[in-house]
This record gives sequence, C-alpha cells and structure tokens, in this order.
Amino acid sequence: LDAAIKISVGSLSPTINWRDLKELKFQLPDLDKQKKLADMLWSINRTLLRYKELLNKTDELVKSQFMEQFVNGNPYERKRLGNFINQIRGVSYKPADLHNNLNSLSITLLRANNILSGKVNHEEVQFVSKDKVSKEQLICNEDILMCGSSGSLEHVGKAALCSRNEEGETFGTFCKLLRSTGMLIPKYIATYFETDEYRNTIMRLATGSNINNLKNEHIDNILIPIPPLEHQKQFEAFANQSDKSKFASDTEARDFRLLSNLIRNYDNMIVTDGN
Repeated sequence: LDAAIKISVGSLSPTINWRDLKELKFQLPDLDKQKKLADMLWSINRTLLRYKELLNKTDELVKSQFMEQFVNGNPYERKRLGNFINQIRGVSYKPADLHNNLNSLSITLLRANNILSGKVNHEEVQFVSKDKVSKEQLICNEDILMCGSSGSLEHVGKAALCSRNEEGETFGTFCKLLRSTGMLIPKYIATYFETDEYRNTIMRLATGSNINNLKNEHIDNILIPIPPLEHQKQFEAFANQSDKSKFASDTEARDFRLLSNLIRNYDNMIVTDGN
C-alpha cells in the first residue's frame, strides 16, 4: 500500500498508472508456502463468519425469549411507558462550544451515530464545553440513550442502554435520555426497544405525518407490558449472561482478526518498489 501511494498521481482523486504499477516488485514465498498462508487465511475467515453468526443468534435468542415471556399473547397488563420513566432533553450547543479534544473544560458528547444495535460506541464523538451541560444531562449507568430526531426515519427511535463506560458523558440535542423511575428495570425497557413491535409503533407514528422527531408524548404513550419485578430480574440475569457470552466470543474474534492481519503482513508478502 505504501508503495502504491508513492506512485499515485493527482491530489483530489489519486490514481495509479499501469506503466508505474507494472514496475512494482513483489517479494513472494514459494508456492507451497503461499498455499499454506492462503489456507490459514481462509480458515480464519470461516471462523470469523461463524463467530458473527453466533453473535447474531445470541441476540435473536434474547429477543425471542423476551417476546415469548412478555409480549406474545399479552400475558401482562400494559401501561403507559411515561408512568415509569423521565425523559431528559439533549444538550444544545454551537460550533464554537466544541473542543478539539477532551480536556478540563470539555466533556464527551454522544450523538445518534454513537447508537448502534442497542449498544453505545465511541466512534467520532465530540467534546463540548462543560458549561453547556446541566447536571441532569450527565449520563448515569443504565440510562437509555435514544435518537429523537434524524433525517432518516429508520434511525429515529433507535436506543442503547448506557453502561458505566458512559457515566459522566453527555448527549446532543438530537438525542434524548430515558431514566427509569424504578418500577421497570432499564434492561427490560431497552430490550423492548429492540423488538419489532416497538419499531412498528415508531413507524406507525411516522405514517402520514412525515415525522422525523419523536416528541416526549410519543414515547410516554407507548403501551408496554408490566410484568412483576421478579420476572424482569430473571430476564435481566438471562440477558446479562448472554452479553457475557457475546463479549467472550467477540474477544476471541478480535484475536482471530489480529492473527489474520499478522499473516497478511507477513514480511515475505510485502509489496516493495524494488529500490
């Protein structure tokens, strides 16, 4: 790659001329070694695909268990979600309120792009001045971060359960925070937000109104099953155990990806410019 970059031309849209590319020299191991390396890479790739399939099946198992236990057949009375949560609006800020990095005057700010598949990621976070953030807008463990506004309807309403990793961080104006008042376990609420029933509810709200914003009353008026607290705790224990299994599998998958990268960068397969 470095060699290819060296011979590329053009600044806005770099390209490589064939007459230059054909002069690059490759240091290659013998055919037997190439075959062994290829076999290892294909084996690692198959293993990574199996890990991905396992992670997806674990997620589906949790959702299936939730639907079977709490939703299908309406086994429990339903009540307004607003009876069990408080909603907190996101931080309003201007470009001048942003910092280039985290420092004594700034705080990590999460946005809708940091919500993915029911989890919070810290890719492309921003840093906002602390004086723009109220105490209430500081994320606590087991708060639920939700995308309240988006140019894309498929993103509106997506949510993630915050962990201790997000404690003390904050969130932008296009998001909202849902904080349980105690009668419903946050894990229970967050899992409900991963169900098709919830997504269908959000889409029904959008039908005919071109809505790209979730108002507080939209969330408050969702009718959610209210099982006994003990049943919620049992499900939470099951879901947490599944998360631990996923973490272990994901860690092993990262190790395989690292091994794959090491093999790909094997010194006998480096491309050189021949100089």
